[in-house]
Amino acid sequence: MTELEQKSLVNLMAQPAYAVGFFIFAMALIPLNDSLIKLMSSSLSIFQIMAVRAAFALLVVMLFPLTWKSIANISFKTWIKILGRGLCLVGAMLFFFLPLATLSLADTTAIFFTAPLLISIMSVPLLGEKLGIYRIIAVVCGLIGVLIIVKPGSSDFQIAYLLPLGSAVSYAAFQLITRYIRNEVDVAAMVAAQNLIYFATGVLGVLLVYIIEPSIPDGDIWQFLLRPWQSPSWVEIGMLIVAAFIVLNLSIASTNVYTNVEATYVAPFEYIALPMAVFWGIAIWGDWPEFTSWLGIILILSGGIFMIYRENKKDKTLVSSIPMRASVTNATAPIDEYLVREEEYDPMPICF
Repeated sequence: MTELEQKSLVNLMAQPAYAVGFFIFAMALIPLNDSLIKLMSSSLSIFQIMAVRAAFALLVVMLFPLTWKSIANISFKTWIKILGRGLCLVGAMLFFFLPLATLSLADTTAIFFTAPLLISIMSVPLLGEKLGIYRIIAVVCGLIGVLIIVKPGSSDFQIAYLLPLGSAVSYAAFQLITRYIRNEVDVAAMVAAQNLIYFATGVLGVLLVYIIEPSIPDGDIWQFLLRPWQSPSWVEIGMLIVAAFIVLNLSIASTNVYTNVEATYVAPFEYIALPMAVFWGIAIWGDWPEFTSWLGIILILSGGIFMIYRENKKDKTLVSSIPMRASVTNATAPIDEYLVREEEYDPMPICF
């Protein structure tokens, strides 16, 4: 594909109808990526999956000339910020996928979806934002949902339930860093840089396990983390290629839609991933959530949707005519004219 054809495709995808449709498709698929990784957790290590999947994604991303140009234009200072952002997302990925070795996909996804609520809490001390009564209600509702799923103090409680919460915290930090660099890096460079960080982290993890040869404690999570390199089967290679496509697809779709469409219109579609996680859990493992899990999922979902509704009522929207990054629409005006005000920024969905 030539550079001109790429620019034409970008302009087409900037149209709201195409942007939202692409995003819905991408969000519906992302729990399938999680399901494939859960399936591979009994034979491959998380670091091996991370490295190989990122390698496949990079092969696709680097085929586009605009990617090379975008990466070449990143300053050293911005690379430092991108590295911090990327490591937060790596942490979110590890804390999300490791418990899948023992927990259901629905429960893990539901606990992770407290991330938007945690972002609101963390924005108070870090960004000086206010936490009003309605946000407090939404946060409390979501946290009660988590407690219902986790059941602390009961015989059903597992330490693994705390890992998705760690993923949500890491993801919240990732989003806060994104606020500071959203006008410094375009879509192509952001996607390529993130996959480079995934690849480097995965390779480093595999090498450390090979060199140290640690004794692996009992437990599926430890096996998933510390298992040495295994030759993947052709079926697993196919799974890794599909997973790479799904994550790459969402990385592009989410950045594109939040750049070109009002954020409060888009945000509710993020929660499509939650019922789809339930669907894939049932379809692949016959894993129907318990009543308490259903109740927790509904409370977390309600808290998130209620927060979005209140933000919409306050008319805190991202104006469609002002792109998040000038380079996305090939604008020639100074970048300062396109800066998005801090209070108008809404986080993008998970892309790992």
